[in-house]
Amino acid sequence: EHHQLQRQHRQRATDAGFDDETRRFLEAELANPKSLAVIIASARPELATDIYAASCAAIVTDTDAERAYLETLGRRLGLSEDARAEIQRQLDLV
Repeated sequence: EHHQLQRQHRQRATDAGFDDETRRFLEAELANPKSLAVIIASARPELATDIYAASCAAIVTDTDAERAYLETLGRRLGLSEDARAEIQRQLDLV
């Protein structure tokens, strides 16, 4: 089940149109997931949109926990609700 989930995440990253470098980064992150606190602490402000978009592309938000994770991530990265909604629209997630 875990490997199937990883394959689904990789496919979502591919379908989202990320370039090879971004997909390699996402695959490395999926292989060694970090806590939300670590992600926030290491995020440079100019990468906030990319980090949030990558998380949206990698996560299928079919549980309350996943929705809460993305909500918390977006807020802690300093992205407005409108910015988060726009990212989700661009990824065809809404």
